Amino acid sequence: MSGEDIGLHWGAVVPAVVSLLLILGSPVFAQGNHTGELRNLEIEVVYTNPYFYTDDGYAGYYIGLPMTYELRIKNTGKRTFMHLDITAIQEYHESGTCYRYGEGIAYSKGDPMPGETTEKWSDVTLRKGEEIVLRGGYVPPYATCDGLDQTHVIIKHSNNGNEEAAVMYFNPEAGIYCPPPPDEVALDLDFGTIYPTYAERKLFMPYNKYYL
Repeated sequence: MSGEDIGLHWGAVVPAVVSLLLILGSPVFAQGNHTGELRNLEIEVVYTNPYFYTDDGYAGYYIGLPMTYELRIKNTGKRTFMHLDITAIQEYHESGTCYRYGEGIAYSKGDPMPGETTEKWSDVTLRKGEEIVLRGGYVPPYATCDGLDQTHVIIKHSNNGNEEAAVMYFNPEAGIYCPPPPDEVALDLDFGTIYPTYAERKLFMPYNKYYL
């Protein structure tokens, strides 16, 4: 993913389920003189094109199939932010043990998920009153344990060309979503994986909404 999607306006974004963004009582913090700047930034993760929603309202994605999201950032202040480095990391939201390929896999909350979990946008400019949308995605491999997962967002800001950027936003729970176990209808063959269509899922598992 690149930063080419920067500059899209809010009204151009297709409606989607907005993640739970925890501000009060959440692990959100800023470093040094950047604490006050958070008051002028509205940050949210929106998960797009989910395959289903859980009873708790979380967007659901199947292991082995793409999860897509939008990171929306709005500058409500009167200053322009320059030289922003933005990172989104897909992590486990819970701790536990699962079994994949006959082996037990232990995982803890905050651990990176398997595969390519990190996306970065460098040297971003956010002008006063501007809203930007950064689009990202992740395909959880079959080694992924099912359960709630989180999108960890970090924003760093370089002042006056300093080499060491200060962390102005750090939120491990900027977004929460839910991949269930791998689709039981998918055939994991030596020469590849065959994924069922929506109609096939309805035919084979009509009573299990998590696989529709």
